[in-house]
Amino acid sequence: GMVLKPEPIYRAVRDIKTDTEDLSAQCCTILFDPAGEVFTQKTAKALAGFEQLILICGHYEGFDRRVYDLAV
Repeated sequence: GMVLKPEPIYRAVRDIKTDTEDLSAQCCTILFDPAGEVFTQKTAKALAGFEQLILICGHYEGFDRRVYDLAV
């Protein structure tokens, strides 16, 4: 299957966080992955407290392993 390269994703996340430095302390980056837990309404409510969310969704099978380090 096709795996997404990490460089474009790193640049996108870096640019978002750089453009919103004042919010980056209150930012949460989430990586949607078939192997992850199900995104539920309860999860959405828990995340509603963040000022900024970065949601990374792949269209193909998965991500380069290094991309998972962005999701914290």
